[in-house]
Order: sequence, then C-alpha cells, then structure tokens
Amino acid sequence: MIEQIHVKNFESHEDSVFDLSPGVNAIVGDSHVGKSAIRRFFHWINTNRPLGTDFIKKGTKRVFGRVQFDDGVLTRTKTAKTGKYELDSEPDPFSSFGQGVPEKVTELINMSDVNFQTQHGSFFLLQDTPGTVASYLRSVTGLDELTTVTSDIGTRLRSTKSRLTTQTQLVEEMQEEMEQLKRLDLVRLEECIQEYKELEERNGVIRGKVQSLSRVVDRIRELNEAPSISEDIAKALKDRMDELVVEGERVDDERFQLRAVLDRIKEVEVVDVQVRDGLLDEVQETITTYQTNLGRSDDLDGVLKRLVALGKGAKHDEFRLVELREEEQELLSQLKDCPHCGVELTEESRERLVGEER
Repeated sequence: MIEQIHVKNFESHEDSVFDLSPGVNAIVGDSHVGKSAIRRFFHWINTNRPLGTDFIKKGTKRVFGRVQFDDGVLTRTKTAKTGKYELDSEPDPFSSFGQGVPEKVTELINMSDVNFQTQHGSFFLLQDTPGTVASYLRSVTGLDELTTVTSDIGTRLRSTKSRLTTQTQLVEEMQEEMEQLKRLDLVRLEECIQEYKELEERNGVIRGKVQSLSRVVDRIRELNEAPSISEDIAKALKDRMDELVVEGERVDDERFQLRAVLDRIKEVEVVDVQVRDGLLDEVQETITTYQTNLGRSDDLDGVLKRLVALGKGAKHDEFRLVELREEEQELLSQLKDCPHCGVELTEESRERLVGEER
C-alpha cells in the first residue's frame, strides 16, 4: 500500500507531496494542474519509461521522486547524465541498471501495466475483443499456464502412444523370433558355435601365414627387380669361394700341427745348462717368427709367451741343448711357409733353410 508520494521537478510539479489514506484515493483539480503527471511519474519509477530527460521541469536539472510504502521507501533521482534508485532496505543505491528496473525495486512496487490507466485510454476490458479479454483473464488467473501444461501433456501423451505402438510391434516380432528359436536344435547350434570358434582360430593362423607369404612375395619381387650378374662373374665368385674354403682347411691343418709341436715343446724339462753366446737370441728370433705366423690364436700366444720366459731363463747342458737344436730342426722341417717372408716353401728351399739353421 502506498502511504505518501513526493515529487520534485517532474513535468509541472515543482515540489508536491501527496499523503494517501487506506482504501481508495482520488486526486482532483482543474485542468493542466498536474493530475495526469502524478500517474506518469508513478509509471516512470515503475518501468523506467520514458527514457531521456524531457519530463524534467524546464529550468531545472534534476528530478526527484520518493514513494513511501507500508513496507519500505523508494527514492528515484535523474539528471542528464546519471540516474539511480534507492531503497531504505539496501545500503547501496542502484546506479547501473541499463534501461530496465532493478528486481528488488519491482518487488517493492508490485505493480504491472494493468494497474495504470491513461487519461484518454479505453475502459479496462470493456472495449477489448473477447479474445483479448480471455487472454488477459487466463494470464491473471494462471489459466494460460494450465493451457500450456495441458498442451504439453497432450504432446507427451501422443508421443508416448507412438512409442508404445512401436514397442508393441517390437515385442510381437521378438515373440515370433522366440517361437522360431524354440524349434532350433540347440545341440546343433552349440556345435555350430564351436565350429565357428575353431574356424576363427584357423582364420587367425591363416591370416598370419598370408602376411608371411606376402612378405616372401614382396622379397621375391624385389629380387626379380634387382640387377643380375653374368654367368662368368658368378662362376668366378664360386671358384674364389672354393679356393677360400680350401685355404681355410689348410690353415686349420697347419694350426693343428703347430699346436701338436708346441705341446711337445712344453714337455721339455728346464735344466741348468751353459749355452753359447747368441743361442738365446736365436731362440728368441725363432719364437718371434712363430708369433708372426700364428699370432691369430690366443692359446698359441699364451704358449709363446711361456716359451719366451723359458728361453730367457734357460740354462741347459750341452746334451739337452743338442736335443733342443734337433727339435728346432724338426720344427723347421715342418714349416710350409718361410718364417722370414711368408712365401710357401718348396722342398729345396726347406732343405736349404734347415741347412742354414744348422
């Protein structure tokens, strides 16, 4: 309920205060004294319309309005650049609200357009069409919401019936399928399932083989596309490979024979002897020659090192020295390659080498 209205500088009102009583209040007076301006003032604070500043009293720069309700006080001010609402229940004024009205202000006023009647407007509902009257009555009584709910229920009901029909058809189809399934041989069905699983496993194996075959085919295709060599070159390569194999076998035989000789040398006992000058150098030179020809074997290298150690510390008697010389001659006679130049020895060159060593 409105208790008081205070207006300053709004249209024709310079500073007017209206105290209202409970019930119906009427504002009377001569024409053009500001009766309709009060209605427009109240519509302005309720809707923030009209916009602009045309309603500010000429010669002033600021309009002021205050409305006291039984449950609160509303103050509205407006200048050319600023405007704000103030509520006694709020500590801060509302100054940034755009072209609308703050929600709390609307809640306090609690009025709509139907509460305002223009001076020359048509009588409320009496001159409106039946459809307009019915629409308004539905809106104020909530019947429009009921109509919306009823329409929504009808739409949902139709949709539900459509889904129900579809589901019923599906159920009937499933029942027919179940009847057909009842006539199936379940034992045979299980056998078919097992056969299917086995076929799947075989299929996986086959896929793997197919992939391998694909790689083989690709490799064959690459080989077919690779440049070929002539028969002469191929034969020459084969002959060379045969020679290498024979040479490898010969080297293995020589290595075996040399290991046997070295085993015999290791059996020689170390005794104290007196040796002639230069003998140890000759032994050392012979051992070095063996190392040059057979240095590829780790075992032989170890034996040769041991032989060097034995030679450096040897003090043999003359009898054992002769035996060593004989062992040396025998070793030299078994050589197939010259220990100095590495050339293969002939029988004549071998005898000459043995004679020189003697």
